[in-house]
Amino acid sequence: MRDIPEIVRKLREEESSGALLNTAIFSSGQSSISRFKSQSKFFDDDQEKSEPLVSSMEFEEPTSGLESLDIYRSLFNSSPDGIVVVDFKGNILSCNPAAYKMTGYTPEELVGRHFTKTSIFDIKELPHYIKLFSNILKGKTQGPFELKYHKKDNSFFWAEVHVSIFKNNNKVAGIVAISRDITSRKEADRQITKSEKRYRELYEGSRDGFALVDKNGFIVESNTTFQKMLGYSEKELKHLTYQDITVGKWQQTENDIIKTQVKTRGFSDVYEKEYRRKNGTVFPIEIRTYQLDTDDESKGMWAFVRDISDRKQKDLKLFSFTFLSSYQ
Repeated sequence: MRDIPEIVRKLREEESSGALLNTAIFSSGQSSISRFKSQSKFFDDDQEKSEPLVSSMEFEEPTSGLESLDIYRSLFNSSPDGIVVVDFKGNILSCNPAAYKMTGYTPEELVGRHFTKTSIFDIKELPHYIKLFSNILKGKTQGPFELKYHKKDNSFFWAEVHVSIFKNNNKVAGIVAISRDITSRKEADRQITKSEKRYRELYEGSRDGFALVDKNGFIVESNTTFQKMLGYSEKELKHLTYQDITVGKWQQTENDIIKTQVKTRGFSDVYEKEYRRKNGTVFPIEIRTYQLDTDDESKGMWAFVRDISDRKQKDLKLFSFTFLSSYQ
C-alpha cells in the first residue's frame, strides 16, 4: 500500500469529524479569502467573477480560523510534497514552497489564477481535469490520482495526488491537493514493462516449449510452442499435471531426477523422456527442469522442453544406414 502524506491523514481525520479547515490559506497570516483578494494584485476581475465549476452543492468561501491551525501551517511549509489549495471555483489560493520548487513557477504565476489559466496542465487535457475537479467537489472520487504536471521550463513530471475537501460551516469551500513526484517510479515501471514485453516476445517466439507447474504438478502456465507441441489449449493444460502427459515408463526415472537433482541443487541435467499428445501419439522430448525460485515453502517447478522427433528420426536413419553398410 502506498504511503499517504501525513498532512492528508490529518486533513481526512478532520474531514471525517465534520470540522475540516475553516481556512484555505496556510502560508500567511491572512484570515479570509476577501482579504486575500484585496491584497493580491494578481487576482483579476474576470477570475473573481467566474462561476463555480460545480453548482449542484452548497459552497461557501472560507473565513477566519487560521490562528488555531499552526500545526497545518507547519506541515504545509515543511512538507516535501507539493501542496496546492484551490477554492470551489477552481482558483488557486495558496501553494507551499515544495509546489513552487517542483513546478518552477513563482507565487505570482500561480496564486490568484484559475488552475485552467496556468500552464501546469496540457491544454488538451484540461476537459479531463475540469471533470475530475468537479467529481472531487461532489465527493464522487478521492484518489489518489496520477497526474502529469508541466514545469515552467517545458519539462514535465508525474505526481501521485491525494486530495481532501475543506469546508466552512459544513459547506464545501474547496480542495487541498498534495502531490508527490513519482517520475522515477513511473520510469522504473516503464522499464519493467518494456522488459516484460521483450521477455514475452522471447517466451512466445521460442522454438522451445515452456511450462510452469505448481507444487502438485499441475501446469499453471505454458507458452504457445508447448501447447502446439501437445495439441492442447492453454485452458485444457491447466487441468493436467506433467505426469498426465508423460508416458508411464518414464515417470519413475523423472521422479528420481527431480529428487536427486532438482530438489538438491535447484535444476536438472538435460534429460530425455516421452510425451503423449492429445490425439494419443507419443513423441520424444528433451527437457531441463528448474526449481521455482520463491520464498514460498510450497515450491513448484518450471522447464524448457524441446521436441526432438526430427533428431531421433535422423539418428535412426543414420543407425540403419551404418548397420546395413557394415554387412555389405
